[in-house]
Amino acid sequence: MNKILKAVVVDDDAKVLILIEKALTQFGFVVLCAIDVKTALELVKKEKPALLISDILQPRIDGIELCQTIKQ
Repeated sequence: MNKILKAVVVDDDAKVLILIEKALTQFGFVVLCAIDVKTALELVKKEKPALLISDILQPRIDGIELCQTIKQ
């Protein structure tokens, strides 16, 4: 049985989300997109993705803080 690979991609630019989603889908990932860090945190908690891709420069909470929060 094949394991479903999930990825969460967070970026405040919808065009970037679409490009990354298309690329990851070609590699078999189910891609969950978030336009903000709050949504990304909810998706990570619920979906337990194998991969997280985040823009570093985000409004309010940056990508580094997002990763630190998830790691805790």
